Amino acid sequence: MRELILQDDLSNAVDWFVSAKPKNTIRDTHNLSRFKSLYSRYAVLSDHNRLGEMAVSTIALASQKPDMKIDSVTAIGVNGSFDTLPIEEQQEVIHLTDAQHLPEFKNETCFIIVNCNNLDDREAMLSAAERVMQGLTRGVGNRCVVCAVLPEIPAIPAGVERLAEREFSYYLERYIKEKTPAQEYFIEFEKLCRKWVSKGLNNISLLRTANVFGPESCMTPDVDIAGLIKTAFEEKTVKITREDYADIYSCAYVTEVLYALFHISYNGDKGHVYQYASFRTSKADIKYALFKTFKEKLRLECDCAPVEDVSYHCIDNLKYKKTRPKRHMELPGAIKRLACYNEDLAFELEAAMDIYAGKFDRLKDLEMEMLREIDRICKENGIDYFLAGGSMLGAVRYGKNIPWDDDIDVAFLREEFDKFREAADRDLNPKFEHSCWYNETKSHYPIDKIRYKNTFFSTNYSALNNVPDGVFVDLLVHDNTSKNDAIAQMHCEIVFWLRQILEKIWQDLRQDQVKHRFMKVAYPLMKLVPIDVYQKMVEKSLILFKNRPDSGRVIDSTGKIIRRGPMPGEEMHKTKRVPFEGDFMAPIPEDPVPYLTHVYGPNYIQEPPLSKRTVPHNFSRIDLGEYVFESDKESDFRPVDLRGELFEQDG
Repeated sequence: MRELILQDDLSNAVDWFVSAKPKNTIRDTHNLSRFKSLYSRYAVLSDHNRLGEMAVSTIALASQKPDMKIDSVTAIGVNGSFDTLPIEEQQEVIHLTDAQHLPEFKNETCFIIVNCNNLDDREAMLSAAERVMQGLTRGVGNRCVVCAVLPEIPAIPAGVERLAEREFSYYLERYIKEKTPAQEYFIEFEKLCRKWVSKGLNNISLLRTANVFGPESCMTPDVDIAGLIKTAFEEKTVKITREDYADIYSCAYVTEVLYALFHISYNGDKGHVYQYASFRTSKADIKYALFKTFKEKLRLECDCAPVEDVSYHCIDNLKYKKTRPKRHMELPGAIKRLACYNEDLAFELEAAMDIYAGKFDRLKDLEMEMLREIDRICKENGIDYFLAGGSMLGAVRYGKNIPWDDDIDVAFLREEFDKFREAADRDLNPKFEHSCWYNETKSHYPIDKIRYKNTFFSTNYSALNNVPDGVFVDLLVHDNTSKNDAIAQMHCEIVFWLRQILEKIWQDLRQDQVKHRFMKVAYPLMKLVPIDVYQKMVEKSLILFKNRPDSGRVIDSTGKIIRRGPMPGEEMHKTKRVPFEGDFMAPIPEDPVPYLTHVYGPNYIQEPPLSKRTVPHNFSRIDLGEYVFESDKESDFRPVDLRGELFEQDG
């Protein structure tokens, strides 16, 4: 589990690095080339701290993404830092022991990451930073962002809750008379930044952050977060005292600091200081977040006596917020990650499942009933089908459905699908309904569905349309396409755009919801055409190559991945049965690898990071009705009326 949490933090950092792109208008047009160069060459100078190692690994992993143009990542270490870092092909580790090791900086983005509480590396880090800044000044097109993990922040003046950038500089440099060595180290490092700005390194920004915590990266001089967690689990009790409310601290989770670092490299102004904190919190808040997350393991003891005087040890990140960053994590989630890592506990995904209000297992049971009904109809009518999407992936990876997946997908080739439609309309059990465009359900989804009657399983999209919207199994269809790559791609584009038009017409957008100028004129005219006409156009576009020789390639009807182009279709003609849920054996292609590789990439067998093990739909309503209860008295439940619950009448 510890390794999974580390991998997940790194995966999040990579995603945030990729998303940390310029948001503000670039004031100087000649700096456009500099922003482009931020994608190409990177260097990271750091002492012995987890932030530096994660920065190097994050950029190296991001370089493997096809849309990221990264040529090199250079790790510059002092006193043996980065020695344990796994070296990838595009990485280089340099130890600044003498001048000949200094790299040539040109169009380079350099991150200097220093933990001012690490006094062992003080002299070596100051010397290395000086030489790197000197090298950046001599080169052209360089960008430098310094990230300093602050030393202990004494209580700031009474009546003030947090200090802005210039206020904090004055407070630490001049207001405090007796400074700690760590505070003096930070002051010296910031003076070094000012020195090299005056020497011509104008394109430098400083990011201050405080009390950084996370797996293997607790740099928290003000409050021992890791120690609070350890004590609580040793005593099996969270003890909150009056004193725990008396001090408020700035804290930051490690991956969020990395995001702030990347974000400022794009959106920070040159010569500016920014301050970042994920939370302003007290020991009491930290302890209570720990108890809420692990209340089945820990007791709570609380002293709720009033607190007369509260001391603040906080930096103000208002200026940083004006650069329009993203907000990622709340305090309970951050504390949970650190606690699970330190105590080697399972990282449960209950937050992702909370939307189901404990009905997730019952939902899966209803979906399996529908799958068994689909299987019955197909067997009785000689129809071939197979699991698709996440359901096929779950069968291959786990021998069952993906634990966090909330639906089931089945697929047909076109001829088999036409036969299934006819059979389902004739033989389907009355407690289910076939949801499609041509029957009374009037559903214009990209795909047909089998639904459980008298339930609601409404996504944010489907809730916009007044159609039966119960628990469902998706019915995908794969259609033959051309052997010619260009024609096949054009086929995909035609289907995609017709789908887009159909969806917009079905949503019945208001005029103020239409954004594009052309669509503002065209949309009212398009709505004059009956929606069934658009649906028939989509259906005809899918079967353009129905009567042509089999090309061995098919297109996907859903529209979600259709723009990737056609997928291999030869393997879909022969299926095998594999374990899926309980005693149910589900059909999948004899060779599922081409399909899964096309949909999920070559590493489909690997589980995703923890934070990506989430349900694929955004729901606005989940109501399983009578199926929540263990009762045979179905007549006690009123049949669903789509106009609203108050329209429902006793059956």
